[in-house]
Amino acid sequence: MPAVLHVGPSETPGGMATVIHLLSDNPPDGWQSSILNSHSRKGVIGKLIAWRRAKKYLKEEATKFAVIHLHSASDWSFRRKCSLAKIAQAKGIPCIMHIHSGGFEKWSSGRNLSKKIGKSHLVYLTKDMADSLRGNLGEGAVIQNPVIIPDSIARARDSTNILLLGRKDDVKGHDFAIDIVRKLRSENPSYSLDMTGITHREEGIIGHGWVDEEKKERLLTQAGILLAPSQFEGQPMVILEACARELPVIASEISTPEGVTRVPLGDIEAWKEAILSGGGVGDVSQNDIDVVRELWKEFYSSIAANNASTE
Repeated sequence: MPAVLHVGPSETPGGMATVIHLLSDNPPDGWQSSILNSHSRKGVIGKLIAWRRAKKYLKEEATKFAVIHLHSASDWSFRRKCSLAKIAQAKGIPCIMHIHSGGFEKWSSGRNLSKKIGKSHLVYLTKDMADSLRGNLGEGAVIQNPVIIPDSIARARDSTNILLLGRKDDVKGHDFAIDIVRKLRSENPSYSLDMTGITHREEGIIGHGWVDEEKKERLLTQAGILLAPSQFEGQPMVILEACARELPVIASEISTPEGVTRVPLGDIEAWKEAILSGGGVGDVSQNDIDVVRELWKEFYSSIAANNASTE
C-alpha cells in the first residue's frame, strides 16, 4: 500500500496542524499516512532543531513513501519546506508544496519563487489564492481544506455569547473583537466574548489562552456567533468548524464559505449591526472530509503514477 508523509507544524496549535492531522487520520482509500513534525514553539533554536531532525529523517527514510506532502506558510516556513523538498526530490520522491497562508501573496510580492520549489507539485486552498500566486509560484491544483461534519449537533446556544478562535497574533483581530463587544455591552450587558490564543479578563470578556479540543468543542457548542475579524487568511479552519456545527459566522473580507456574513474590517458599527442581525451559516458540504479525501486520492495517485513512468 502506498504511503504519504505529511510534513509540517503538526505539534503547533493552529489551523495548519488541524489540517495535517485530519488528512493523516483520514487517508484516501488504498493509502496510508504518517506525520513528520518540522516546527517548534520554543523559539529560533527550537525551530532549527525541529528542521534539522526533519532533514535527517528525510535523508534516511524518504524512499519509504510514494509522496511527500509538505504543508507551508510563508517566509521561513516556505524556505524550510523548499529545503526539505530538495532532499526528497534528490531521492526521486515526488513532493507536494501545499500553500496554507493567506499572507503568502503579500510576502511573495515581487519575487519569482518558482525555482525555489523545484519540481514540487503546488496545491492552493482556493481558486482566488491560485490566481493571485500563479505569477510568483506557478500553476497548481486547488484542493479545499477538510472538515468533519458531525452526524448530530449538540446545541446549547446563547445568542449573546460571542466567540473568537485564533492564535495570539495581531492579524487575528482580538483587540478589534474586544472593542466591538465593549460597545455591545454598553447597550446590553448580557453580551459576552470568549477568545482563544490570548489571556485576558474583564467583565464579560475572557481570553482563555490555548485550549484543548474538548474545551474548543464546548465553546463552539455554547456560542451564538463566531467572529473572524482577520486581516488575512487562507481558508480558516475555525470558520469551517463553526459552519459544520451550524454556528453563524461573521468574518472580514477573507475567504469564507458561501453563506457567511462578511463585513469590512475596521467598521465597528457594521460589525455590531451584523451581530445584532445574527450572522450567517456557511455551506461546507464541499469541505466534508470524505469529499476532500477523494480529491487527494486522485492527486496522490496521479503524482505517484507520473513519477513511476519517468523512472
